[in-house]
Amino acid sequence: MNENSNGLFLQYFSKKMKLTDITDEQVLATVENLNHRPRKVIGFRTPYEVFFGLEMRYTRQSAVVALRT
Repeated sequence: MNENSNGLFLQYFSKKMKLTDITDEQVLATVENLNHRPRKVIGFRTPYEVFFGLEMRYTRQSAVVALRT
């Protein structure tokens, strides 16, 4: 699972970046995004949900589309 997390971090920070150029704010934003990203290995729940023992309900409103004839 660690290798997967490393790969996810590479979506935000390339291997060519210097670690000294990355701000604390960038790291915190990335961690926040990754902790709220559903993972297949934990039943499509987020690490945040698993750690805190929560069950989130995600609902998406259906899109209304008007078709012209």
